[in-house]
Amino acid sequence: MLLFQVMVFLTDGNQTGLDKAPDQIPLTDAVKPIKDLDVKVIAIGIGSVDRKQLRLLVDNDNDVLIAKGFDELFSYVQETVGKACRGNIL
Repeated sequence: MLLFQVMVFLTDGNQTGLDKAPDQIPLTDAVKPIKDLDVKVIAIGIGSVDRKQLRLLVDNDNDVLIAKGFDELFSYVQETVGKACRGNIL
């Protein structure tokens, strides 16, 4: 049986500015240890998000989902869990 690891990253899609968090790690560096473990990353932004920042977290455009609100978020979570359980998340 072939198993995949998936991380669903929920965010407002905007990294805190350097003025408020001067020691923050760049997004690409922050997600690298996860990707190095061959974990599939899916980024779900909620509300008004910076799609470019979300894209830094994932391997391709299809792995970025943007929910306008929590109702839409719930449908994305159901869809993502369904794909992961069927094994066709990639």
